[in-house]
Amino acid sequence: MSYNLRPKKSDIYFLSLSKSKWGVCVGSIKFCVYSPSSFILLHFLFLLPCLQSHLALLYSILITLFLFIKMLLLLLIKMLSILNIDIIFICVIILIQRQPLGRRIQTAVLGMASSVTKPHAMLLALTLAAAGLEAPFIPTVPLFFLPHLRTLNLAGNCFNFYLISSKFGNFKTLTHLNLSFSCFSGKIPYEISHLSSLLSLDPSYNNGLLIETPVWKRVIHDLTQLRELLLDWSNMSSIRPNSLMNLSSSFTTFSLHQCNLHGKLENNILCLPSIQTLDLGKNDNLHLGSPPKCNWNNSSLKVLDLSSISFSREFLDSISNLKYLKVLVLDNCNFTGSIPSSLSNFTQITYLALVSNSFSGLLPLSLFNLPNLSTLYLHNNQLVGPLPNHISGLLNLKDLYLSSNFLNGTLPSWLFSLPSLVKLYINGNQFIGEIGEFKSNSLEYLDLGYNKLQGSIPRSISRFVNLTYLSLSSNNWISINNNVTYTPPNLYTLNLSSCNISEFPIFLRTPTNIEFLDLSKNRIYGQVPRWLGHVGSDSLYFLDLRNNLLQGPFPTLNFLSMQYLFVSNNKFTGEIPSSICNASALDILDLSHNNLSGMIPKCLVHSNVLSVLDLRMNSLHGTIPATFSTRNRFRNINLNGNQLEGPLPRSLANCRNLEVLDLGSNKINGTFPYWLEGLLNLRVLVLRSNKFQGRIGNPRTKFPFPNLRILDISNNEFNGPLPIKYFKYLKAMTNVDEGKVALKCWLGLGFNDAFDLGSSLPLSKMILTPVCSTLRDQNAIALSRQVESCNAQNGLSTLESNMVEKLGLKERENILNLSKAKAHVLTSLGFDGTVDTAFS
Repeated sequence: MSYNLRPKKSDIYFLSLSKSKWGVCVGSIKFCVYSPSSFILLHFLFLLPCLQSHLALLYSILITLFLFIKMLLLLLIKMLSILNIDIIFICVIILIQRQPLGRRIQTAVLGMASSVTKPHAMLLALTLAAAGLEAPFIPTVPLFFLPHLRTLNLAGNCFNFYLISSKFGNFKTLTHLNLSFSCFSGKIPYEISHLSSLLSLDPSYNNGLLIETPVWKRVIHDLTQLRELLLDWSNMSSIRPNSLMNLSSSFTTFSLHQCNLHGKLENNILCLPSIQTLDLGKNDNLHLGSPPKCNWNNSSLKVLDLSSISFSREFLDSISNLKYLKVLVLDNCNFTGSIPSSLSNFTQITYLALVSNSFSGLLPLSLFNLPNLSTLYLHNNQLVGPLPNHISGLLNLKDLYLSSNFLNGTLPSWLFSLPSLVKLYINGNQFIGEIGEFKSNSLEYLDLGYNKLQGSIPRSISRFVNLTYLSLSSNNWISINNNVTYTPPNLYTLNLSSCNISEFPIFLRTPTNIEFLDLSKNRIYGQVPRWLGHVGSDSLYFLDLRNNLLQGPFPTLNFLSMQYLFVSNNKFTGEIPSSICNASALDILDLSHNNLSGMIPKCLVHSNVLSVLDLRMNSLHGTIPATFSTRNRFRNINLNGNQLEGPLPRSLANCRNLEVLDLGSNKINGTFPYWLEGLLNLRVLVLRSNKFQGRIGNPRTKFPFPNLRILDISNNEFNGPLPIKYFKYLKAMTNVDEGKVALKCWLGLGFNDAFDLGSSLPLSKMILTPVCSTLRDQNAIALSRQVESCNAQNGLSTLESNMVEKLGLKERENILNLSKAKAHVLTSLGFDGTVDTAFS
């Protein structure tokens, strides 16, 4: 509901009323009256029953409340008028509920704009940041009829990729314009350059707004008062970097993050006398020359981001002269050698990021003695050696990222004593020894995975009330202390994969809001405890129990929130429980390599959410459910190695997104499923070792199986002439981008009754065709030698060239009779006995 109580023209007001999810109406009225000598704020928040039968009562209450506010405001205006003080009204909208208030605000702004008409009343600032506004809000309200507006903030809304209106140029007195994060698209209008009073312009982080050269030149030339310009994520590909040299010397903030700038930039931009924030990061094709000639000792620069920009080591060394620098980001700049010890000159720095370079050598001790440092990102480098044993700084450190390096040695005691540490990522190194006990309780994210650590999980972790992420995966030997029964109440992610643990952590029994649980690739044996079904009962969406020694019936789990479930390579028995049908959000289900029996639950093929169904290598029987949904999202269906029988359901043709279909090694019968040839995304089709029979007729569509790369119909009972047209139009097998590496395609036909290629010899054994082998040259040589070796070992010969032509293949590709050597050749080509991976 929304009520707009329109007062007289002399009244200034704002009224917002919305229905909340608790069944009450939440409204707010806020008046700000400001002058050089006074500031008065009136703000009323009210909660009322939202019953249609009480609408008249509600309306009366609102009228009474509004009149009371009106009386106070008029009294205030009169008092200030007596004092001869100019009155300025600033209306700020208070939002209690994000949606659907966006549409209700339109009514409020209409009333507000039409009310501010008195000569002595001027609306100077309008803030609608993160208000849930949507297009076409901008074109339909008299926003552009506020002639005295000085500040306009529309950041954080969603205008559905509408163009920025040229009417923004009407705000002649506007000094601050913020359109960031608002889903605008198209071009920045030329009329923006008419805002000659602008001090701050921020249309950043929209949908790649295009800045054309004429607009850019006028903005730089005409907006002489501009102090802050933020154009992050805009498209400035047509702008020459030299034009950046015409900036006003009064600029304090200049941000062009990821703007597609390219070419060489003169380094004098770093010498702007008033510049405090300079962000040119993520312009991958932008180059800086030699260090600037200005005196950086007097520079006021506090924030500098030059990530993904190429510049010299000499330039890097000169940056250490910026003694007031607080934020430095030099990610992905292709640096080599050691980290400069001169970075210790940054005594005021709080944020230092040197991510994804090729820094090597030891960590300089000076980095660990910076007194104000709160964030240190050094991950994805080639740093070696141990961490220092003693440090004197980092008392304010909150985030420490050292992951993906070659650091080694034991973890020093100071690492567990940092009083303010919130995030610690040292995964992907070679640390050894035990994990110490943490002294502080401030940790929220802890990742020690992919090291060589051992010992018990620290007991102190149970005290971390704010811990949300814990990963100890892929370490030597982590033991579970099951005497600790308390779980951090806010733990959302727990990853203990590949830790050699042998039992379920009992601390998981404590009710938690855990969302992600990975216990895969361990030695956990026996049956799954019943209490695991209550872990994250309303929140668990990811569960991975793969590659353990679990046995017994399929575990009873809570499927309400489950999206990803992996329990493959265990010894589960019995039927797939019917409760799995409660998993309405299930996206990936992997139950492969168990001893499950029974039939496939029909609800699994009815799903409109499931994309990967992997039930291979079990003992499932019966028929494949025949009712695949017309709106399904299946990409990978793997039922290989079961005892399924009966015909293939024609509703599989509804799987329009299907990429992999593996039905090998079952007892499925019927004729060749020509009705699958219209699946445009299908890349792998395996029907081998079933009971398909009869002739494979000519294709029913003009271009059958247009993207098929692997076809295996061997070990069936097909007969009759081999339809040349099928293989002639298998374009994905013959037209493959040679620049791609390790993409192999093959065709398995053999062990059928008799295939006849016209006048050529009947094929009574399997034919394996490496139709495409897009390896690099050196790998192609190795592959050809492997093929020759297979021929020599098995007495096989290459088919005659006329057969190559009949199959529509290129002469350079080998067609081999490899019925007895299939496993060897598949291994050579990079495949195992079944196809278990979807191509991406």
